[in-house]
Amino acid sequence: MIEMNDKTDKTDKIDTMTDDGPHQPITTMTRMTMTANVGAGIGKSRLDPHGDMMTIAKEEAKIEELKATILDLERQEQEIISAIRGGGTPSEIIDKHIKQLHRYNEVKDAGQIILGKVAELEGTTIKKQYEVFGLDSED
Repeated sequence: MIEMNDKTDKTDKIDTMTDDGPHQPITTMTRMTMTANVGAGIGKSRLDPHGDMMTIAKEEAKIEELKATILDLERQEQEIISAIRGGGTPSEIIDKHIKQLHRYNEVKDAGQIILGKVAELEGTTIKKQYEVFGLDSED
């Protein structure tokens, strides 16, 4: 623990308590040395004005790099969304599926008519024609 004494002379001392017991005085000169050592650990940019400009330039370069990364990720996101959507909006996809279902039902109805005519010509049932053509009754 560091405590300042109320002394105001030039040899101002600070008492410190050590784990071993008694206080050991620290002179003003020692305190200045400690402050200088702490300041030295801050880094070149604090002591050298040109270091600040270099640090700013590095930070700006990093910001530009991050902006480019964001743009690339946004582009990838749009590619994924387009692939999922199949190139259309949700309502366009639904409309496309409805049209495909209508087309499927029309083809299925036409197949049923043909199977019915074949069964009539051969004197069999439609069920028998399903077996002949290897179709499932759920088809």
